[in-house]
Amino acid sequence: MAISKEFLEKCRHYLSTSTSRTTPYAYFNFIDNTVILSNSTSGGSEHGDRLMDFSVGELGFHYVEFKDTEFLNEFKTFFKIPSDDFFCVHIVNLFSLLNTIRIDCCDVLITDDGSRVLTPKGVVSYSDKNIFGFYIRDFHVIKVIRDHASDVARILRPDFDKVEYTVDLDPKITGGLYFTSIPVSLFVKNGQPIFNKCLPEIKILGMDGLSTVNLGTFIKKLKKPYTLKRFLWVKDKCVYSLAIFEDDVATIISYRPNVISIPISDECIAVHKVKR
Repeated sequence: MAISKEFLEKCRHYLSTSTSRTTPYAYFNFIDNTVILSNSTSGGSEHGDRLMDFSVGELGFHYVEFKDTEFLNEFKTFFKIPSDDFFCVHIVNLFSLLNTIRIDCCDVLITDDGSRVLTPKGVVSYSDKNIFGFYIRDFHVIKVIRDHASDVARILRPDFDKVEYTVDLDPKITGGLYFTSIPVSLFVKNGQPIFNKCLPEIKILGMDGLSTVNLGTFIKKLKKPYTLKRFLWVKDKCVYSLAIFEDDVATIISYRPNVISIPISDECIAVHKVKR
């Protein structure tokens, strides 16, 4: 089976460029026709350490569901990604390899332990940098990924109590970080405000390409219609959120499970001191 450069660029667009490479690990076979992208692992650590540690704030997920069910199947077939077990592809490494090895001049090898390797056609020797995929065997990693996927499915149900809010497409971004101001008056239960005697706004911390699809480059370069919206909900007096991007090719749900915002009492006095 051969795939075109155009097909490959579409894969790169939705699995890497859309997140500005903030989520390098792509997990397959957890949800039908969906790739789960995550920054599950910090540099130089055991795979999945951000998943296994307690409530890591940096952890994020993008759930990329393709509308054309054959699109993902073609990708999996060409790169020999199995469909019968949990599998991970280092998607950034894969596309980096494809920058140096032409798609029509490469082979995908399978090692004794089931890892996937990309080499120039006819080359059977390789180094670690050529390995782009491997099976997920750690039950803890598998459980956490499945649990968060279940949480997202529950949040998106029509009967889940949440509110929709506009995504600022041009926030002030510093070092990849930005804040979104949310009025606490949005949060009401049984006709009554959930938060009383609080400052009128809360700030939600965002990271470009992780809290949403990338705003700085991906969104600004789109030439076809899309939607991008945010949903917010209250749990244990804290505010959580996720964002949903959608166009004619895919839906991308962006979720950071451990990022919360807490309204501040209106009795607090904020004092800003600047050293001279």
